[in-house]
Amino acid sequence: MLVDLHLKTSISEDSDVELESALRRASDKGFDGVVVCERLSTSYSERAIHLGAEYNLNVFVGAEIPTDREDVVDRLLECD
Repeated sequence: MLVDLHLKTSISEDSDVELESALRRASDKGFDGVVVCERLSTSYSERAIHLGAEYNLNVFVGAEIPTDREDVVDRLLECD
């Protein structure tokens, strides 16, 4: 299984890629799934999971949490 473990979209301040475009691109490149890891947010979770199904992708939810040392990524969170 090929999975992108750190997909960020325009909801995060350091990406300008729209969610649907990112999922389409992952599917076109042959990925089986992605972990959507937005900075301090899981607000796209339900939409990402729904769109992922349209692109035949397994979508997992994560969040990037900044600390004073580095960013920490928590994966497989429950949706808000």
